[in-house]
Amino acid sequence: MELVNDLCAICNHTSLVEVYPPSILGEREDNLNASDYKCTSMAHNVKPLIAKCTYCNMVQIPKSWQPKNLLQTYGDVVDEDYLDNFQVKKKTFSYAYKKIKKYTKKNGLLLEIGSYCGLFLIEASNNGQFCTGIEPSRWAASFSQEHLKECTIINLPLEEATRTIDIKFDTVISWDVIEHVQNPLKMMNDASALLKDKGYFIFSTIMFDSWLARVMGKKWHWIMDMHLYYFTEQSIQYLLDNSGFKLIESGGYRHYASIKYAFRKLCFCFPPSIARVMAKFEKIVPNIVIPFTLGDVKYFVVQKS
Repeated sequence: MELVNDLCAICNHTSLVEVYPPSILGEREDNLNASDYKCTSMAHNVKPLIAKCTYCNMVQIPKSWQPKNLLQTYGDVVDEDYLDNFQVKKKTFSYAYKKIKKYTKKNGLLLEIGSYCGLFLIEASNNGQFCTGIEPSRWAASFSQEHLKECTIINLPLEEATRTIDIKFDTVISWDVIEHVQNPLKMMNDASALLKDKGYFIFSTIMFDSWLARVMGKKWHWIMDMHLYYFTEQSIQYLLDNSGFKLIESGGYRHYASIKYAFRKLCFCFPPSIARVMAKFEKIVPNIVIPFTLGDVKYFVVQKS
């Protein structure tokens, strides 16, 4: 494997090796399109350079390829398509809350990092939790503030938000966020600082060592510019060992989506010429909502030691 002339963004070792080359050679653009960074983005076709650190096993977009104005871009995100799938998304978060409810306290203090439009916070609030959300997107935070009067929404990036919070939480949640941040280890440490002793941090993320990721290779649909990190069981353990958490439980994360929506996302994983042919069959794909648990997204329940 070819060495990458860069430091690992997590452990700072010079042991990065290329896993997949970029689909477009040359310097990456620093002027990002915020529409490519929304939850419902279909920007799966253009693939970034993917490398793996042979020391900590973190798979990543190297530092020099990571966008420099990422926080500004997430602040600019507007995602009206997300609202069109509101009821389907609610099913995902309703199921997620049932899975982790046993790790919350009665009338507990709950924080969600990356709360977006607040759908999980609605579930948690309806179950008696006193909720706070951290959300960098001005659009999503504004939507949450308007519709979740009983919740506190902080419209700041995590590192800035952490400095404004003067309470400790019983539970910290973060669904499908840690792969987006510029330093996952820093995020783990921030979560720990926001938790009470023995509190739980619960998060989900994409798994590079899953069977689906192995089968699809560089066509894997989660490989895209917005995902800076791709986790393995070893790299998750490295993060836990270096942030003072111990693993309590893990398992497959369940998303609900329509078969038509999943087919559309699959089309965008392929070159435009193939995607156009596949798209002709979209009209016969049923718009039935089903659960997807494919093993390439996992949730982790970890406890502050």
